[in-house]
Amino acid sequence: TRLGRAFIDNDVVLATRTGQTAREIAAAVGAEALHIHEAEALVFALSAPAPAVVAAAAAAPLEPFAATALRAHEVIYLRATPGVLATRLARAPDDHHRPFVADDPRAVLDAQFVARDERYRALATLVVDAGVE
Repeated sequence: TRLGRAFIDNDVVLATRTGQTAREIAAAVGAEALHIHEAEALVFALSAPAPAVVAAAAAAPLEPFAATALRAHEVIYLRATPGVLATRLARAPDDHHRPFVADDPRAVLDAQFVARDERYRALATLVVDAGVE
């Protein structure tokens, strides 16, 4: 709101384009296909004619074609440790949307952080500590 820009949630774009949530796509065709759909939704959102704030799905920037599209934009990485994120997830009810965190969220978040943090930093024009409770 302060920027005077529309907010675009990648999950909403994904659901609008596919008719399914991320969890439904992952269950039907697997994680790799989900990540491609999320990246396609991100690139679509980035192509909007008016500048916007786009909340990207976590895996979307990892697809090479999405990373290429992001390079033409300001990218803010809201960085939080797996411990902080696991605490937040434990306080939030299951939204029936997030895939992959039902059994052991902390283990999933730990693995994702190790695999993604460096790549997110490389894409970011600004890294913000989002780990403050």
